[in-house]
Amino acid sequence: MDPLLDLIKERARKHLKTVGEAETEANEWYNEREERRRKINRYIQDIIEEYEIATEPSASQLFATMIAPEVFPADPYSEDYSVEEYVKAKAVLKEVIDQQLVEKKQLRRIVRKDADRLKAKSGKGVRPADILVEIVIDGPKSSRSIADRLQRKAGQPNRDWSAGVTEAARDLAGHRDPENHPNRDIWDEHPLLEGDSDKWQATDYGAIVGTYLSHPQNQRVVLSDFPQKMIDQVIAEFDLPDKNL
Repeated sequence: MDPLLDLIKERARKHLKTVGEAETEANEWYNEREERRRKINRYIQDIIEEYEIATEPSASQLFATMIAPEVFPADPYSEDYSVEEYVKAKAVLKEVIDQQLVEKKQLRRIVRKDADRLKAKSGKGVRPADILVEIVIDGPKSSRSIADRLQRKAGQPNRDWSAGVTEAARDLAGHRDPENHPNRDIWDEHPLLEGDSDKWQATDYGAIVGTYLSHPQNQRVVLSDFPQKMIDQVIAEFDLPDKNL
């Protein structure tokens, strides 16, 4: 037997035992914190559903997760912490209002619906959705500039899509009376663009819809990417919250 080898093996066994015990303690600590976090979220979710702020369980759960950091103490994991004692319905409701959670949820739904509406339409050689995305990504542009970019992307640089871009952009800007053009999809209530053929730019709402469309794999409308002032203006434009949504 090699005494040195035996010593190394013994120390290795002790080290592994110590590491194993540390991992067990860490897992127990993490599981305990997770259980308390889930309890907090469930409690807040119950309040949200009780006051009929959100009827969908998934929405209630999301709201609870968003509100939780604002309504419980800095250390909710202490041994003597009681969620019932610290989390009050009034605090939860205040956060729902302050963070505009109901309004933002409804706005996300509207954006997704209008994005689908845009994707279903096509113009003369160009889709209105492509026009909006082009402007949102690169900034205000003329019809000629937009047409040039879209023609190159389509592999048709020798064709002139300027007229088609202008027609589609006018629809997105609500420049026509829908009653006089029943076969066109005119965005007169909530325009996505503003300007004319020399310079088209996105409205606040158009910027949100265009950004969502520019990420085809994105399943969520990420409102936090936009200035709060812009979100406030769009929420006011749609007069949210709407009881019918």
